[in-house]
Amino acid sequence: MLPRVALALVLLPFALPAPALSAPQQVEPGVSLTGALTLVEHPSTGSPTATTMHASKVGSNAHTGSNIAKGLVYAGQRHTVEIDGLTSSLVLTTNTPTFYVHIDPEDPNDQRAMFTLVRLQQAKDTRVAISFSANTFGGGQKRHVEEVLVSKTDAGHNILKMTPQSPLQPGEYGLLMLPEDTKVFPDRIYDFTVPAPAK
Repeated sequence: MLPRVALALVLLPFALPAPALSAPQQVEPGVSLTGALTLVEHPSTGSPTATTMHASKVGSNAHTGSNIAKGLVYAGQRHTVEIDGLTSSLVLTTNTPTFYVHIDPEDPNDQRAMFTLVRLQQAKDTRVAISFSANTFGGGQKRHVEEVLVSKTDAGHNILKMTPQSPLQPGEYGLLMLPEDTKVFPDRIYDFTVPAPAK
């Protein structure tokens, strides 16, 4: 008789609120924000450039086949949160970006804490943002992300400024809201690519 496979990774999507935007707000000389999340790059020559970032919807992959196979040998279960495609349509020109995020004034502290920069892992035709693991019987659930350390400061007018603490290595990245509850994941990610330097 085959052992039962108990997959108890019960995960719920977390909807990112879209704060209402007023008139464009200047955060740096010559840089005004018009979107909920704005990427600013500072090239070695010339003026800074601002790009409104657009979110990509995520998919939830339960890895049903592999989880069943693992269950037969009492191995751990796996679940991933992914974005379609191996690369982002937004490709940076520098590796030291700055991000400005409009924060909901009704819940500013929690949102400041939850906004996280992560490195995405390429897998087949997707990019994995978050993976969840649990034992065969659903216990010991853990959430795994490759977080990139950032500095967070208040830019005024309910705007959060996020800057990576070190230049970003070439690869795939995403900005997301990471809830404290490890059973919950964001429903969208602001993704971008840092290309390898030209040879």
